[in-house]
Amino acid sequence: MKMTQKTCISILAALLLLVTLVSCQKDGYEDNSLSTKDALEEGTRLGRKIPNPYSITSMQKALASLQQSEGFNGTIDIVPTHLYIKITPQDSTEMNRVLDDTTLNLFPYPLDYELVGEGPYIAPEGSEPEIYTVIPADRILNGVTYTVIEPCFIPEEEDPNLAKLELESMKLTGNITESEIHQLTIGNTKGLWKKPRGKVTVKNTFNDNNEGVKNIKVLVSWCVKIASTYTDANGNYQIGRGFLFDVHYSAVFRNSKGFAVWSNWGPLVPAIHHVGRHDRRGHDIHIGTGSQAWPWATINNAARIYYDDMCPYFGVTTPHTPLRIWYWNSEDTAYSGAAPMLSQISMHSILQLCSSINLNGEIMNILDIFGLPTIVSRLFLPDIFLYKESISTKTYYKSVFHELGHASHFRQVGPLYWELYIAQTCYNRIIHGSAYGTASNEFNNVIGVGEMWGYYFDYKCRNRYFGNTSIRNDDEWFKPQILKEIEESTNINTFDIFHALTPDIQSHLALKKKLKSLYGNEVVIENIFARHGF
Repeated sequence: MKMTQKTCISILAALLLLVTLVSCQKDGYEDNSLSTKDALEEGTRLGRKIPNPYSITSMQKALASLQQSEGFNGTIDIVPTHLYIKITPQDSTEMNRVLDDTTLNLFPYPLDYELVGEGPYIAPEGSEPEIYTVIPADRILNGVTYTVIEPCFIPEEEDPNLAKLELESMKLTGNITESEIHQLTIGNTKGLWKKPRGKVTVKNTFNDNNEGVKNIKVLVSWCVKIASTYTDANGNYQIGRGFLFDVHYSAVFRNSKGFAVWSNWGPLVPAIHHVGRHDRRGHDIHIGTGSQAWPWATINNAARIYYDDMCPYFGVTTPHTPLRIWYWNSEDTAYSGAAPMLSQISMHSILQLCSSINLNGEIMNILDIFGLPTIVSRLFLPDIFLYKESISTKTYYKSVFHELGHASHFRQVGPLYWELYIAQTCYNRIIHGSAYGTASNEFNNVIGVGEMWGYYFDYKCRNRYFGNTSIRNDDEWFKPQILKEIEESTNINTFDIFHALTPDIQSHLALKKKLKSLYGNEVVIENIFARHGF
């Protein structure tokens, strides 16, 4: 489909509706780890359009100028090394190819403009969402629709003549100041190119430390000359490409583990935090609690901890990758998150299931208004939604642990199970006004198993990370404390419980039977379930 603004609005509206139906409710969970907010960035906007100093035309003019000056006797073959392109996916399959290609550095704005300000990119009013990037000239993006804006000559080698050429092109296009020219001594090129390095940190309100943002992409650029790398587990980075001039720095929330955090630009590009133009030798990026990027960085770290620490420690399967986490910057919701796993399931099947359990067309009619039935490819949509919380590391970590716990469960039980899970949740939300339903409702058994596991496992993860925490939502009918009590009263552990949650386990009674069959302790298990009404 063509990515018009109308299309994007329709997608957002439909997704908001569906996610409202399948979200996990907030439960009043609070902590005392809040910290004073820093100043909020105003956002990054496009400034003036700049002549591209790396275009073939600009470089040819620069070479002609150099050849007329004294002291230049080099020969440079100016041929396209890179292509500056605009990507225009025609359908969800093309969009998926773009999203999952980790070699592409994607931008929701044209690159031949100055960037003004810091923070998330704010598009001009009335503009259409667009995607831009730069690729090697010999690369073809198979199966993706794109337009070449300009072929470019972007020097890669640290060669004195190439340095002179790049500087001359920057001068002729008006992209360099007199002070920057003065700093460059072209006659002595040793050490002239600098490979930016630094550290990306985020404020952790639980321990009041500035912690490294784990394994995200750091991107440096000037016009169409771009380089990127991933931070290490402590937030340190070093770009592998040298630059002659100061560069723009951005933190891009695509993680090397295979998940990405989306935000205001949703399915177009991962969330990007711009911090302006700085010294080419390097720049430290600190994300304080007032930054619009603070939730992104906190979600990223929590997810990376979940993959690297929680799953191996408890013997729980990690979520699939690529995984798409969409953060909604809105407090207008009674929910903390949801894990509908939309990129992995069939929307058509969900709508059929909803119809089969006597929704009388409510969901079909509502979603049809927004055009969602036309967006049936499983390859376009996100997996997890997280909503704006109080500025607290604890509150965001608990939401991430909970929703990723669902994602681990999904990977074990598969899409057919999850389609039933969503259909039951939609039924309860529309017919009974509560996503979870009640114990007496016949259309919520899968919900009961899923939420029982989700709340139990987020308790286990929080207890490991924060220490001495309590289980949440123990007043709900699905009673996550049943699993906690079984673990405390028997030799059955978290690994055992998780691996009992196979696709056939679609009710509390089925889980009780499975646990007794696999691990014994029949009397204890029976008594614990019975004490809580099962």
